[in-house]
Amino acid sequence: MVVRLKNKSKVISIILIAVILISRYSQPAHATITTAGELSPAKSNAPAVVINNKIYVFGGALSSGFSNNIIKIEKSGDKLIQTVLPIVFPDPISHMSAVATNNKIYLFGGHYLRGSVYSAVDDIYEFDPTSELLIKLNIKLPKPILGMASAVAPNGKVYIFGGNDRSAVMYDDILEFDPQNKTVTIISTKLPSKITYPSVETAPNGKIYIFGGYDYTVTFDSILEFDPQSKTITNLIQKLPNPTYCMSSALLNGKIYLFGGASVMSGTALEYDSIVEFNPNSYDIKKMTEALPTARYYTSSVSLDDSIYIIGGKNLSSGVIKQILRYTPLNTLKEPQLSINVDNDINAALSWTTIDDAAGYVLEKSIDGVNFSTIAEISTTSYKDLNLPKGTYHYRVKAVFGNIASPYSNVVTINIQPPLKEPQLIGNMNSDVNVSLSWTTIDNATGYVLEKSIDGATFTTLAEILSTSTSYKDLNLPKGTYHYRVKAVSGNQHSPYSNVVTINIKPPEPTIFSVYWPKDEGNVRIDWTKGDKDLSGEVQLWKKDTSLDTWMQVKDISDGEKKYFSWVDKNVTVGINYKYQIRVYNPSTWDWQVIAESDWAGLERPYQAPGGLRIISSNSNTATISWNPLGVASGYQIEVSVDDGATWQKSTVTSTSATVPKPCLCRVKAGNHSRGQWSGILTVQ
Repeated sequence: MVVRLKNKSKVISIILIAVILISRYSQPAHATITTAGELSPAKSNAPAVVINNKIYVFGGALSSGFSNNIIKIEKSGDKLIQTVLPIVFPDPISHMSAVATNNKIYLFGGHYLRGSVYSAVDDIYEFDPTSELLIKLNIKLPKPILGMASAVAPNGKVYIFGGNDRSAVMYDDILEFDPQNKTVTIISTKLPSKITYPSVETAPNGKIYIFGGYDYTVTFDSILEFDPQSKTITNLIQKLPNPTYCMSSALLNGKIYLFGGASVMSGTALEYDSIVEFNPNSYDIKKMTEALPTARYYTSSVSLDDSIYIIGGKNLSSGVIKQILRYTPLNTLKEPQLSINVDNDINAALSWTTIDDAAGYVLEKSIDGVNFSTIAEISTTSYKDLNLPKGTYHYRVKAVFGNIASPYSNVVTINIQPPLKEPQLIGNMNSDVNVSLSWTTIDNATGYVLEKSIDGATFTTLAEILSTSTSYKDLNLPKGTYHYRVKAVSGNQHSPYSNVVTINIKPPEPTIFSVYWPKDEGNVRIDWTKGDKDLSGEVQLWKKDTSLDTWMQVKDISDGEKKYFSWVDKNVTVGINYKYQIRVYNPSTWDWQVIAESDWAGLERPYQAPGGLRIISSNSNTATISWNPLGVASGYQIEVSVDDGATWQKSTVTSTSATVPKPCLCRVKAGNHSRGQWSGILTVQ
């Protein structure tokens, strides 16, 4: 069918379709939704507020016209008892926004029906639920507004978002109402867009969340986060499952639930039966498996006890709704994982995993593992049970949020024993590089933990001795100072640390025989440190090379050089490598005894020029050149000139071939040593 949506200045004809859109969002656990009662008469757009465990419903749109009454709804078991209060608004009114703060209910703006004339209003009402008096305050909103949404910040101030003036004029204002001083101001922060009929809720984190809205052209799927303290707005990357306005919302167990709503897409009006859950801690947005019995918009929602009540509303086909629905989410908390350690022998140090959405934890204790009693109700994830007498203790913990509790954690058990005495530690040098450690036997100990430090402050475990042995050897220690301590253990129990024993290790100085080719020098350097070698008598330096496997004497070593010397052997040839020996003359055998022998001289050395440089293939632009390998070289340098030798371009390869441009001059050298020999120049035509 076709219905006309009217404003002051325009009429929009829209084909109305009630739809249920399948969410692409994840599905949480099942919940229950039942009919709790009925409004009499049916109403839509009637703001509802909970205060003192009673629901108050104000005005609202009827099947024909508006209502000016106030309905009080009280729970009696599972039944809802409705009372129409004797007080009324001066005129029938709908499309207001209402909040509860300071034990009062405040109502803002709305849509009056005076006779046959509809008009937006700028009134602010204060309702006292104790005296059941309704007072129109002397202050006004900055302009007549309807279709706005409001929420109370932790500081007690009320923030009012968006709205319209019943014509095509939308607002992006945020108003701040101070119920103590009875003032209204427009704050400098603006909404990202001009919107009407959003839904808002204050979360336990103190932030206000603004969902969806409409600007007579676009329906929004946005979720905005407003910080009342800094007065800043963040447009979250998370979005509603569908662009929606005219939905209702309520906070329960730390989560915000959104019900029904409508949207306009490509000129078509859609209404929804969906229930959406938003977690302000994680920003998770989920469309629930459960749905409202029929699609509806212009509902009101309030939280009472462990349920949310969805009051009235409107359906595009059946009109104004009288149902009051009760929605109870099945919120589940995961069980924590509990761990325990002994602290100072007589304290139980307990800690457990953080559980999402938990408001706190209940820790329980048992001495028989069967009968548990509560020892702490806390919001943190650790606890110390102090000064426990000897005995066995069992612990478990559960997460809680309001009336919701998780399954119990695993049970952890601890056995408290009499304190262990500290051992007395003794340490001795067993040789130049070994330390022998021993300590006194401790009654009731099942083992010992021996620790070691090189600075006397930071200790690490050297050995865990799971027996009654009371000695240990720390072997082959390098030069240095070492500190030791030991403690006795029995299960989770441990003694105080023993005295600290300090040992100084001074091993012999090591022998150093270093032979290498210094960079950019065409000779070999020998560095010698005697260490523990016996160089009594005559001492000589000998060498041999890679071209001839024959040792020859090259230098007499004086008494002043026996301990250490550094010497350069200049009698070397490019392309040949060398190694050296230190020899001492033995007069009893009349020969030279080898005391130390070096490796072949290290680092990069100069090589002779590679031979056989030649062209092995060619095309119109390039040629491939090759040369004979030098087995000891790790790579080759190539120089190429394309300007008859005026300039040369250098590159490095690891193989014995390369591609060069035509025409050019090229040459090759093995290795990177500056004293290495270049090959002859090859002309590539």
